[in-house]
Amino acid sequence: MLKHYRNYLKLMMGFLKLRLVQLWFEIRKIGIFRTLILLALVFCVYFLLWHGLANPKIRFYLAFAYLGLIFSIHLYRKDKRFVATFGQQAVLLFLCEYFFLALPLLIMSLIQNLYLLLAVFLAFLCLIPFLRISVKKTNRNNILIRSIPAAMFEWKSGIRKNFIFLLSVYVLLNICSFFIGAVPVLFYILTVMFSSFFQECEPRNLLEINENSPKIFLRNKMISNSKLFGLLFLFPYVLFVLFHTSYWYIALIEAIMCYCVFLFAILMKYAYYRPNDRLNSNSVFLAIAILSIIIPFLFPVTIFMAVYFYFKSKTNLKTYLHAYN
Repeated sequence: MLKHYRNYLKLMMGFLKLRLVQLWFEIRKIGIFRTLILLALVFCVYFLLWHGLANPKIRFYLAFAYLGLIFSIHLYRKDKRFVATFGQQAVLLFLCEYFFLALPLLIMSLIQNLYLLLAVFLAFLCLIPFLRISVKKTNRNNILIRSIPAAMFEWKSGIRKNFIFLLSVYVLLNICSFFIGAVPVLFYILTVMFSSFFQECEPRNLLEINENSPKIFLRNKMISNSKLFGLLFLFPYVLFVLFHTSYWYIALIEAIMCYCVFLFAILMKYAYYRPNDRLNSNSVFLAIAILSIIIPFLFPVTIFMAVYFYFKSKTNLKTYLHAYN
């Protein structure tokens, strides 16, 4: 029996070691400067989490949001088949990894003597590895996706891949809009998802199809995408104003901040555009912009970087659109 447990422990330690090697590879890939920025952002997030857990009104919301992040990792992870080859040990491997990810919140809960929250969190955390579900990327070409203009291929691709999740979140949080936090949370989730659509670069022929100069190309790109972005934000904002009239400005300010972050994602894409490339190494910049919605002192940095990326985009696009100046 003791040998059996030793084998389990050895397997879990080997699995965690593999994750650490992958993490080290990603750190080397993005560079030490961006890694330091990312670490600073992680520190800020956990600093806010620490103070949030001290507030009895929001501590359970934060705990379930943390669970939601871990569940989304479980839902979208691409290595389930690989882990499943370990048989019955697969559940333990998942649980070990998720426990490691949840360790900061668990330690904070223990220090603050939040034993009820800790028990509830662990109970739900232990259920996640047993959920054998995943998002299948089928060809969902329904009427909603077909109604999106062909020029907005980022939206078509992104919504097709995440249709069930986006629809569920959009409908559920609109239904719950009588809670004051539902619509702000919806705005934040939509901004994160929509901004992620602009991490993949299209082929050069799609860039050149309208034969526009860099300035006109960027202007048209921002205007067309802003219309759909605003349309999807309009309905929940109206619901927020109806239910929370005296706080109408809260959702409006957040919507403006989300819109700026969305434009930031577009400009960053074309600042580093390379045909058929994926901009994984620039995800740190996008993370800063997204966090600036909930950490306002970072928002001026987002605005400054967006202006910088606009001029950098025009310069970069001249390489591909120089014939149309």
